[in-house]
This record gives sequence, structure tokens and C-alpha cells, in this order.
Amino acid sequence: MIRALLITLTLVAAVPAISQEFDPCDVLLSGSQEQVYHAFFQSYQRNYTDGLGERGFMGSAIPKTPQTDLIALEYGLVWWGMKFNIVPSIEEAIKHRQQAHEMHRKKGTLYTDVLVAGLYIIGQESELQLDFDKEGAGAFFKPIPPDKILMMMQRGAYEVQPDGTYILIPAERLLRRVSLEGMTYNKVAHLPGAGGYNSISQSGWVAFKQHGLHDYSAWKQTDNARRLKKLARKLVEQGYTIRFNTDYKLMLDKLRDQKRTYRPEKKEGEDSKPERAEANPEYNRYRNEAVYNTALGNLLAGKGYSVGVYNPQGQLVAGEIGWRVGNHVYGDSVFYDDDVNLAKIAALALMEVMDAAGQPYTDPGMITAYTGSMGAELVPFPEYLKKIKSGPKEVIPLPDYWNPLDEDYLQKKLEEVVRRRSQGITKMVAISRMPRASKEALAIASTLGLQRLFLNIVILPNRESIVEHATHADPSDMPIYLLSSQPPAIGKSAAQYLNEALSAVGTEVLYVHHPRFAKDIRLIDLKVVKDILTLDLQLDPPQWNWSLEGGLPQISVPVWAAPKR
Repeated sequence: MIRALLITLTLVAAVPAISQEFDPCDVLLSGSQEQVYHAFFQSYQRNYTDGLGERGFMGSAIPKTPQTDLIALEYGLVWWGMKFNIVPSIEEAIKHRQQAHEMHRKKGTLYTDVLVAGLYIIGQESELQLDFDKEGAGAFFKPIPPDKILMMMQRGAYEVQPDGTYILIPAERLLRRVSLEGMTYNKVAHLPGAGGYNSISQSGWVAFKQHGLHDYSAWKQTDNARRLKKLARKLVEQGYTIRFNTDYKLMLDKLRDQKRTYRPEKKEGEDSKPERAEANPEYNRYRNEAVYNTALGNLLAGKGYSVGVYNPQGQLVAGEIGWRVGNHVYGDSVFYDDDVNLAKIAALALMEVMDAAGQPYTDPGMITAYTGSMGAELVPFPEYLKKIKSGPKEVIPLPDYWNPLDEDYLQKKLEEVVRRRSQGITKMVAISRMPRASKEALAIASTLGLQRLFLNIVILPNRESIVEHATHADPSDMPIYLLSSQPPAIGKSAAQYLNEALSAVGTEVLYVHHPRFAKDIRLIDLKVVKDILTLDLQLDPPQWNWSLEGGLPQISVPVWAAPKR
């Protein structure tokens, strides 16, 4: 490690550390540990082209700790790894590289192809004494002794492009970046994209030569962004919440326990696609206790962020964690149960908050199909650094909650409710349950002549009962009447009962305009009733009322209403 440190520090004449200038030798010999780390990472930043491959692997001479994670982020570096594919010839390396490139081209993920492509070492696994397959299922990763790493690195490695061109990376450059400890053998030939070959790999710091960048100020104008925000609004209307910086341990437990799956490649002669299978569990770095504890330590120390999506029952169903230095926020990992869009809403919430405060750029690190679908693009490393550091000097605070139902949205939705007045029912025209009656919505509604009232639904067995009830009803608060073969049941929620009753054959919904005209019973279109009740909403749900005079069951539903013209 000291050898690598000396070589790296001699790459620059003088390196500033914590706003001062230090001679590299002075830093190494007498500087504080933090000064050494700053000097090291600044050297990596200035000499990013010396990293191995497009991934820009810079090595692991500095350990990964909560402290170094954040210092590295200051200079645009993150902890990833480098893969070396073991192939028998350069011809096989070219074939393998082109197959991987074609796979990503078909999937529309060429931005990922740029950064996941490894280097190639020419040799046979048996020749390199890496024949670990005999150990049986589950032996996916195995540490490699330093003498074998040295033997392999002394061969040099090839960087191969999709067009078939290649360059040899000499041993001296490899050994400047690769540690003789910490390399693992990976039995991954069975995975899609592996091309039938296993590989060796090492974790360390990388400075992506082409770095991912989110520019939300541009992406928010796209149809994909608008659809995602529309979904966020719909979910919040249904009772979901999007919360910042809560339940850190639960977040990490979700990341640790989630299963990553893949679909094996279709074999010759098979009629259908194979079922999805769980990928190697060792790929999930949060199952590593040290990585888990590092992440938890950073989050608890306020050096990161989390965005969680909670369902109406208050359960955490999706989210994202990441790190931040000032207004440089770096998305690290996401989780979700069944719908990836829920995780995207967490990312959207972060980008909205940052963009509104003057920082449109966020850092996705390596672009994947997930971040690519949200507008992340590859830019040269210097351009990425310039933009990601261009935000406000003051640290942007993250709110407790993100509410996509802003004033402009509420104004438009409530104006739409007013325009639909002719589609309402009852004397105080009940029009819609949405949007929910937040403080902001109630203030806007009052300027539009809307009120939040209860629509009362009385459940009766026949039309004759309607006449009797309507004769004694309050003329200022006339209910609607539900005739259904579905009997009311205390064990069912009001929403569940209405869903079943309004879908049953023979159900009718009726209305009497005034007690004096109790026999003038009018039929209401079931579609109109269902639209107004919006029974999938979880907030302000319909409620049973069993205490009416005469013992008649009644359901009350909060709705927006306006005086009839």
C-alpha cells in the first residue's frame, strides 16, 4: 500500500489539503491522516485518465470507511470495482466484448455497457490455478492469494472496444492500481452477459471517465417525468407519503434482504423463456456487515440521506439512500417490492427538492437501466465535476415530507371540479372526493365557492321506503338512496360494502329533490356515483353511521360540493 501511495503522490507537484498547499512528501511523512486522504483523492481526480478502463479504477490504497467515503465524494470518486475476464485468446476477448455490447444495444442500455466492460487477461483458468468449480454450488467468490494476483498482473491486460480494436495495458500500470490483496475469483459464467466466462475482480475507488449525471431541469420537461409526477400525485391522494431521513436501519434492512433476480439465457431447443432466478446473493453488498455498518454510520451522522415511500397503512414499500457533501448528492441504492416506479418516486422527490432550491444536478454514479430511464446521461468526468459542484453555497435542507400536490396543481384540480358542477348530484351539488382536503386545498376551494361536505347514502330495501324517509328528511341536506341486494354488514368497511353493492346486479341509486316531492324519485347513473365516490382512495374513507333514527344504515362520504346554480 505504501508503494502505491508513493507512486500516486508523485503524480502531482503540490496537492492542496483542507485549503492549504502541501508538498507530497511532507504530507506522506508528517501530514495528518485526513491530509493524506485529501492529497490522495485529489491526485486521483487530477489524474483520472490513469484509471483502468472506462470505469477508471484507481485502486484501494486508501481504505473504505465512513470518513473516506465522504472525502472521496468531494473529489467525484466512489467505491466500486474492476473486473478482469479470463479468456483463452485475444480473439475470444473481442468476441466476448462484442456479444456484451450487442446485448446492451438490444436492451437500450449502451450507457451501462460503457462502464461495466471489464479488462481481459489471456489464459486458461486451469493454467492460472483457478479451477474452483469442484467446490460445488454456492462457491461463487473465492479470495486469490497475492502470488497468483502478481502472476496474472504480470501478463498485462487488454482493454477491448466493441469495434474490435484493443490496447495492451502493461504490467507496470496494472500494478500501480491493483492491490496484491483483496482480489476474488467469481464463478459467474452462467449469468447473462458473462459469455460463458468467469472473472476475477477487486473493489476500490473509481473515477468514471464518462460519469453519469442527472439534469432535472431538462428531464422534468419530458413525458416520462410528467407521468411519474402524475403517479406520485395519485399515490399521495390515495394516502401514500414520501418522507425524508427516516427509518435508516429499516431502509438498510430492506436493501440487505431484497432479492436480485435475472432471467437465464434461453437454451437451444427450449420453447419458452426460463423462469427468473435469484442472482448470486454475494452481489448484494449490504449483506456484508462492514458495508452495512458503514452506511448506517454515515446516515446516522447526517452525512447521507434517505427517501422512503410509505403506503396508506404506514408501511415502507420503496426508497432510496445516498450520500451528500454539501449539495452534491449521490444516489447509492434503491429498493422496492413489486413496482419499480415506487422507487423512482423517491428519486423524483429528491430531484424536485434540490432543483427547486437551485441545484438541478444529482449524481447517479454509474448509469443503469433504472437511472437511464430517469434521464441520467454520460458526460466527461471534468464536465460532471463542474456541474455537480455548481449548486448554491448554502446547504439545501431536505424537508420531512415531499408533497407533489403543490398550489398550482390544487388550483387546476379544484377549478376542474367547479367546471364539472353540472355532473354533480344532490341540492348542494356533490362533485368529487379528489383532491384531498388539505389545508392548502381548503384555502383555494373557498376562493372558488367550493365546500367540503358529507354526502349521505341511506341504504333501503325498496322504493316505498324512500318515500317514507324522504318525507321527513332535512331539505337542506337531502341524502341519496341505495337499493341493493347486498345486505349491510358491520364486519365490512363502508368502502368495501359500496364497492360490492355498486357492482352487484340490480343495484340502483336514487335521489329525491325535496321532502314536499317525496314521490318524485329520480334515478342516478351508477357511473356518476362511482366517479364521485372514487372508492380506491384510502384517505377520508366512507364511514358507517348506524345511529340514525329508525335504525337505518347510512354511509357518509366527504366530498367537494358547490351550491346548485
